[in-house]
Amino acid sequence: MELNLYLGSEELSDNQLQKLTRDLSKDLARESSIEATIPERPAEKGMKGDPITLGLLALTLLSSGTVVALFNVLKSYFERDSTLEITIENHEGNKYSFKAQNMRPDQIEMTMNEVINYFGI
Repeated sequence: MELNLYLGSEELSDNQLQKLTRDLSKDLARESSIEATIPERPAEKGMKGDPITLGLLALTLLSSGTVVALFNVLKSYFERDSTLEITIENHEGNKYSFKAQNMRPDQIEMTMNEVINYFGI
């Protein structure tokens, strides 16, 4: 199943947010079987380079086990920055959003189970 994951934070600059997105992509590749890429759009006429959407990762999840792996990695990000906001979206446009603020371990597990059920993974 392919999903988009959007990272956001009112406290982080664009550069900080994009660095965090790259770091998350690397951590997911290293610590799970999740394929996480930063999608690029074709450059518009007269622009240099490929534009990206800040905070966006395209994820390929194979099973509910990969969602568990995703949340295990996200847990460390929640502990580092409680201002993070996460939105997960499927190809049909269905979205599930949550904030890292004050996330306790039991809330993380509850949110993970809600994501699994919401997207039918």
